[in-house]
Amino acid sequence: MPFELCVHSVYTLGEITLLLFENKVTFHIVANDFLITQSGILGNDFFKQTSSKIDYAKGYLDISGITIPFFSPETITASPRTESLFYVRIENPEIKIGYIPKIKIAHGIYLGDTIVENVFGKAFLNVILWMKKWRSKYQLCALNL
Repeated sequence: MPFELCVHSVYTLGEITLLLFENKVTFHIVANDFLITQSGILGNDFFKQTSSKIDYAKGYLDISGITIPFFSPETITASPRTESLFYVRIENPEIKIGYIPKIKIAHGIYLGDTIVENVFGKAFLNVILWMKKWRSKYQLCALNL
């Protein structure tokens, strides 16, 4: 007896073909209640068409030789009035040493204003939290050196 993954048909609202990194790529548009948690999914056709690959170890997607870093899943968690060592992902992994300017993450939370070394796509630097009370976590995007 064959196994069925889905007993209902799945419909799209439409499709659009866009020029992405000099390649025509077709995207299917689905309703907001479509049962996926992702904003979008890149399928096998996309990877074949654009000669793309995912490097999980270094945390990036390579599309036709263009590197796109993953959103950093790491969160900053620190105690009030402390300076803690943390790392951020680097968008341009070919640069080995660079400067990260002072960046205000949120009220009372700063990082940067330092020279860092890119070690396998990550740079370690201090995060300064000067507030008395703090209960939030913050996620960082990858940074350029």
